[in-house]
Amino acid sequence: MKHKWVIGLVIIIVVFAVVAFSSFNVDLNSISSDNESSGVVLKVIGEGPWSASITDGDGYVNFYNESNATYSLNGNSSISVTVTKQSNDDGLIEAQLLKDGKVISNQSTNAPLGSVTVKME
Repeated sequence: MKHKWVIGLVIIIVVFAVVAFSSFNVDLNSISSDNESSGVVLKVIGEGPWSASITDGDGYVNFYNESNATYSLNGNSSISVTVTKQSNDDGLIEAQLLKDGKVISNQSTNAPLGSVTVKME
């Protein structure tokens, strides 16, 4: 009887997660650096592990990476991205938002566990 309750709870959580992420307007796709000239692009340059939270008018998504990365953000509304270092050292982390190949927002920090926020409005 207890297993049925746990399975039911897991199904509800999975359905909720699918609905929440399907309503999110930003499509997060990892891209190569030679493919960043059109649309909105997030570029993170980091020495070590980092996490990011992307928010637009419809929702948010969180993710984690351990190296430099470039992502296509197929959103049309305002976007805010917060990138946080996951290491307690003085390594540099830089976040850039580009639109049609031009930097529209750029922030960096070398503070231990530091974070930066870039926005497109």
